[in-house]
Amino acid sequence: MEQYLLDEGELNDAMIRRWAFDPDAELAQQDEDLALHDWRFAETILDLAADPNCPKADYILDIWDDFTRNQTLHQVSSDLKEARHALVLAEQYNGHSGLARWIADQTARLNCVEGVGIADRAKALSIGDTVLNGAGRSCPLEVLSESDTAILIQMSSPHSAHKEWLSVEKQTGKFQYSRLWRDGEPEPRWFAPSR
Repeated sequence: MEQYLLDEGELNDAMIRRWAFDPDAELAQQDEDLALHDWRFAETILDLAADPNCPKADYILDIWDDFTRNQTLHQVSSDLKEARHALVLAEQYNGHSGLARWIADQTARLNCVEGVGIADRAKALSIGDTVLNGAGRSCPLEVLSESDTAILIQMSSPHSAHKEWLSVEKQTGKFQYSRLWRDGEPEPRWFAPSR
């Protein structure tokens, strides 16, 4: 029977470090990345992602980028506050190329939450790329529709039916986010996709 570190108890910084330096260790049988989607571990995760001796540094940075991107997209004020705090923690690693990229990407995402000003189609696509893609994900985007007040952007994963949408306000550049849940139903929010 395989052993997973999370079988030993609640995840903590020491367990994360042990996992990060053992190439064969696994946190859980599946979705081990989701165990690290927690602001409590920001300092440890950033430290490991910047450590040239950590065999899972790149993987950890991809997990962190996915988590922080998703938390920013949903625009919950407590998560935005934690995202800004994580940027402060990361400044000490700005010389590390991967973390410098994450710092730049996450700063740009947070700026988009505040609104980046008047948005035409090109600007809306740029906002979409900034907030939907990142170090670990680069998916195609397209303009689905445009009204007098907003531009609807769709991101499609090339290997699945997974889709995500942004409605970008033309006057402010602020956005609303929605996605298609795994069971094929749209997230119960502002947008029901027609395709």
